[in-house]
Amino acid sequence: MKNEITTKVLEFFCEPLNFGGQEAFIINVYQKFINKKISYTFCTPFECKNEKLKNLIKEKNDEIIYLDYEFETKFRKLNLIKGAKKILKNNEYDVIHIHSGSIFSLYSVAKLAKKSGIRKVIVHSHSTGVNSLKHSIIKKITNNKLEKYVDVFLACSEEAAKWKFPNEVILQKKYKIIKNGVDIDTFKFNNDKRQKIRDEYNIQNKNVILNVGRFSKEKNQNFLIDIFKEIKRINSNAYLILIGGSGPLKDEIKNKIEKDNLNEDVLILENINNVFEFLQAADVFVLPSLYEGFPVVAVEAQASGLPIICSDSITKEACITPNCNFLSLNDNIDIWVKKIDEELKRKRTNYEEEIRNRGFDIKDTSKILENIYLKGDTDEKNR
Repeated sequence: MKNEITTKVLEFFCEPLNFGGQEAFIINVYQKFINKKISYTFCTPFECKNEKLKNLIKEKNDEIIYLDYEFETKFRKLNLIKGAKKILKNNEYDVIHIHSGSIFSLYSVAKLAKKSGIRKVIVHSHSTGVNSLKHSIIKKITNNKLEKYVDVFLACSEEAAKWKFPNEVILQKKYKIIKNGVDIDTFKFNNDKRQKIRDEYNIQNKNVILNVGRFSKEKNQNFLIDIFKEIKRINSNAYLILIGGSGPLKDEIKNKIEKDNLNEDVLILENINNVFEFLQAADVFVLPSLYEGFPVVAVEAQASGLPIICSDSITKEACITPNCNFLSLNDNIDIWVKKIDEELKRKRTNYEEEIRNRGFDIKDTSKILENIYLKGDTDEKNR
């Protein structure tokens, strides 16, 4: 009942609410939130194309705000600030949980939120990045300011924390790691779901390689296509499925597939909500990203029993079962080809208990977040 509510939480996204890792994380935890004392408003200054999230929010009688400001523009930061001011203008919230891959975004929205009167400001680092002069300058500028406006620092991994948070926060362990848990029951292997997808897409006899990620530079799908082209030379049954949300390299990737004469061997799917079924249908999951904060899809793949091959740029914290392998992006492409071909022949293994015991059950993650919203354990240290 709404009259039982004691805490109003604003889940603020500094990017569009579409089909990325942040959206997957929040959908996973939101489905398991059970505390009736908390109400939620989800918002972004940009677009929201994720119908699953919209429907879920509606079912739970919560709210969603999206202003449809343009994201892929040089005015993105101005649109973010303008949208945040509009959303926070008539502050009705006790807690704001700010999600972003950008230090600038975390800092800007945290400052506006604290000045609007929100008593508890939470920032959540969901990613790392590539070292650059720009990043160094932004980190230096915000180093002594971010802590002034933030009450709780959360991160998906140690590396994601170090990438965005002030030095003092890192040195004194003033942050908490929130594990990117998954719904183990949803993702564990199901042969009926496997056959459903393989029949639907006529890939019954294929050796399926799967990648999930936004079509952007950091996801490195161009490299994966180069690998796949070589795999086809030794495995005629190999088949590649790329599942992604919108991204600036989508057309470039499609053109590369066509140029390499791989149209009949590569399936591109965009903005889908049944990734869990494709994890059942696949034979190996490959994630050659240039960087990641903590890829929740890697945990989902391991929960489904899939062999998984990641670049060594991805945090080792993502490796929670023996099914996970790391290769260097500096390795010769033949090493990637050989390893993927080997893993395509591996039988699935159920690691449900290992994943649960490592603390990656989404029920546990959801309880931790609810407790932070209600109690705001700002002095709680990561252990």
